[in-house]
Amino acid sequence: MLRGITIEELLKKSSVVILIGGKSSRMGYKDKYNLKIGQKRFIDYIIEELNCFDYIVISANKNQDLANLNNKVIIDEIDEIGPIGGIYTAMNNIDSEILFLCTCDVPNISREIVYKLYNNFDFEYDCIIPRINGRVHPLLGVYQTRIKDIVKENIKNSDYKIRNLLDRVNTKYIDFDKKYDEVFSNINTIEEFEEYCKYKRTKKTLL
Repeated sequence: MLRGITIEELLKKSSVVILIGGKSSRMGYKDKYNLKIGQKRFIDYIIEELNCFDYIVISANKNQDLANLNNKVIIDEIDEIGPIGGIYTAMNNIDSEILFLCTCDVPNISREIVYKLYNNFDFEYDCIIPRINGRVHPLLGVYQTRIKDIVKENIKNSDYKIRNLLDRVNTKYIDFDKKYDEVFSNINTIEEFEEYCKYKRTKKTLL
């Protein structure tokens, strides 16, 4: 619950962290952030939709081609441990106390989702995480950097599952109606990407 602070003020206190460092093995090891729909890449759609924030950072691994990224890039300090490595590195290198976290494979991300999550923000909670149809989406949510030591401890214990991290901290889950299912859809495979392209072309034709 917001008390004495507006959503706009919270957004100014926050930084966006877009995770692009996954292996993308199911996508033929192509960087998913670079996939294009028409003339725009996934990362372009996401950044455009999240421009309600003042500060957007890209979290990547050291082996990626990062030449065509205009935002600040931070490189994972610990390799090969998945998204938790990106989260920890971001918390170590960003001054903001609040991070809005998302991955690069959700090109349908909506600013409406951001506002719904921040409308439910409460400083009492460490994380604000969306849930739809009973499924939790831990890589599209709000994280407070004060949990950095717990993240570090989980990494030290080789516990890299984000769900386990959320179980250890004070997490608030926000339920979304199934009409938002498309917004939360991840594009993980070549087949899913081809279907998505076909869907976008059909939708454009219908419009």
